[in-house]
Amino acid sequence: MVVVKGRKVSIFGAFWRKCISFIWHYCYFSIISSFGRVYAAYGGGFIILSVLWGWGVDKKTLDLYDWIGAGICLVGVSVMLLAPHH
Repeated sequence: MVVVKGRKVSIFGAFWRKCISFIWHYCYFSIISSFGRVYAAYGGGFIILSVLWGWGVDKKTLDLYDWIGAGICLVGVSVMLLAPHH
């Protein structure tokens, strides 16, 4: 276990946080023309994973609108990443 800001987190969690931080700093400071698209897709994926975490790990009961919202995010992320861009 590692203590971060007064909380105990797993070593995996601390490692993951550092990896994500590095990736976003690299993307921001490098010349990537589609950084906005990548950032938006990451946000949509984060929403989907948050809903799944609440349902699977925290055992929260999700209603129909939670699932519809996550589905809309999934469709949006798919369109942004899989559509042909010119």
